[in-house]
Amino acid sequence: QQQQQQQQRQHVSFAQKLTSIQGHFQRQPKSWWRGHGDDALLYGRSSTCPSAYSGLCVGRGALWADRAMDGGRIPTRFWSCQFDRVTTDFWNVQDLQKDEIVHRVRAPKIGLFIPMNVGWLASLSHLTDAFVWLMPSLFFTYGGESAEELIAAIWRRAHLPGRPPARLNASIAEVVLVPHLPNLEHATGVFPANSGSAKAQESAREKRRPRAKTVAESWLKPLIEMLSDLPIRTLGEIEEFTCYDLAIWGYVDPSLRIRGDVGASFSSELRPALAKRFPDRVGGLWEVMQQLSQYTFDFHPALPADEGTWRKDQRKVVLFAYRVSSSIHFRVSRAITNLDETVETLRRLSDEKDAEFQLLVGAWERMPFLMQMQLALHHVQVLLQVFGSGMAWSLFMPPGSYVVEIQADGVASVNFVSCFSPTDFGQMQPWSKPTNTRSEWGGWALMNDINFACVSRRPTAAYCKRNFYPNGWDTVEVKVDAEGAARLVSEACKLLEWERQW
Repeated sequence: QQQQQQQQRQHVSFAQKLTSIQGHFQRQPKSWWRGHGDDALLYGRSSTCPSAYSGLCVGRGALWADRAMDGGRIPTRFWSCQFDRVTTDFWNVQDLQKDEIVHRVRAPKIGLFIPMNVGWLASLSHLTDAFVWLMPSLFFTYGGESAEELIAAIWRRAHLPGRPPARLNASIAEVVLVPHLPNLEHATGVFPANSGSAKAQESAREKRRPRAKTVAESWLKPLIEMLSDLPIRTLGEIEEFTCYDLAIWGYVDPSLRIRGDVGASFSSELRPALAKRFPDRVGGLWEVMQQLSQYTFDFHPALPADEGTWRKDQRKVVLFAYRVSSSIHFRVSRAITNLDETVETLRRLSDEKDAEFQLLVGAWERMPFLMQMQLALHHVQVLLQVFGSGMAWSLFMPPGSYVVEIQADGVASVNFVSCFSPTDFGQMQPWSKPTNTRSEWGGWALMNDINFACVSRRPTAAYCKRNFYPNGWDTVEVKVDAEGAARLVSEACKLLEWERQW
């Protein structure tokens, strides 16, 4: 009893101390723990990502430092900007010899060194993999006042001479893409231990050989070229020694990181720039549907022959995208087993009063890149899709659009693909309180002013009820909760109609 009483007193004493500390913290201004000025802007960021230097060089497929210029500030190695990097995910920096012939890039041109993703998805070929480094890199150009303040802060931290650029507009940025891991990015394939027999792995490697290694080979080339008006090169392409008076290594934090730079203010500048660069050259939705019919898309209502009649119909545009291939396993992963049932359920609801919508059914992979971009930018208002890289197009949809993610298992999979059910489903407001704010696409949607919901036959109940050791994030098959998905789409269309009227 004495021991229990002593433990209880210690517990009460600790609780009182904790309450006192918490109260003291809450009484302080927000700047108390983040500091002021540059300290506040750089709080929570890596000391090297992003960072500014003088004398950072490239040549012979490697990174170099001109020690006569850098003042000893350039580190001996540069790590990837990813938080989940592995221990070998870095590039060594070698010292440039005095007798080397060097091409110097003078101000105001700035070298922007961008570490691309590690891994076997390929940073120039896989949509999500590219967006993880590409979107934060575009922040320097389209981040508005926040980008200007951050560039100035890393400039002052590096004690670089002269005034920092207001922003890295495309006319002054000379971009070098640095692949990570250096020994894996250009390899024929990297496979996890359980990916099949040695013969199957070798067969897969052979299929991987055409993978893009340069921007010129990448189908994402039109988007990557928004970084600079100058030619964009990967590190392995550059043989001659080139040194930059001014250079930036790395990029800012994506939406789910501690700073969350890639958010609504960034999107508000980026989307108009994208719309200008990728205008709707096809025409209205009627013309778009005519083109989509070439790529085995289905429509409900069916595409009418008379455009004039069709234009009178104020239907919302819903895209139900399914998967047809996988760059990882060379099969249809996350294949929908009840595709016909889901499409039929959506068709029944598409004519519902006050929620009429034009249903487009097909696969992103079957469309050319520019058509994918134009569809997301100019036409789709509601996107329904299985978890995967196609969800990346939700970032380009207009603010206030709706996205419904389909998940197979919200319990056994890893946390970043959690699938919590909508909160207030019975009140025509399943988006009234954002759900899945820490999942991969839910977090991006929240930061980019997109309404997001997730549907699964086995939804996530709570983080504490997840499997401690997840089975994985990929599944071979997905059986859609067709009624739940269709209801979410219908609710989204009703809200869009209400917003249109009011």
